[in-house]
Amino acid sequence: MTSRACHQGIDAIGALFRNFAFVLLVVLIGAAPSASAGTTYSWTGTAGTLWSNPNNWNPVGTPTDGDGVAFPAGAFNLTNTNDLPVGMSLFAISLNGSGYTIGGNRILLANSIATLGNNTVNLPLEIQGTVSVDGNGNLLQINGALSGSGNFSIIGAQVRLSGSH
Repeated sequence: MTSRACHQGIDAIGALFRNFAFVLLVVLIGAAPSASAGTTYSWTGTAGTLWSNPNNWNPVGTPTDGDGVAFPAGAFNLTNTNDLPVGMSLFAISLNGSGYTIGGNRILLANSIATLGNNTVNLPLEIQGTVSVDGNGNLLQINGALSGSGNFSIIGAQVRLSGSH
């Protein structure tokens, strides 16, 4: 093999490696987690009171880390229980109906909790980052422990705290 052929072979291998590295980089960037919210699951409550029952949510399934949960007006089982893993991290909780009482396992909350009616949260909340509580003058009763290193900002809601904070 001549010196020139050897260099051409090395150049071809180098080009192949650069192309492979570029494709790998594109794949890894595409697989990186997003900073935005995941799926928002809307409570239907048609299959009972437990969050772990996928038939209680629309779309059918259960919330996981990074998702949001919404509780609309007109749903069944306004008193319901988060029996999903302790410390699940939710992007947001939206209480769009009135008369909800949610309890159960601790949730890490990353963004907001909104209430468009008078509602009660009995489960422990661990605040991550800055969490806003928006309520258009409605009452949000928080009976569960409130903890975390984040900020808690109240915007237009009446918030009543009891329990440990």
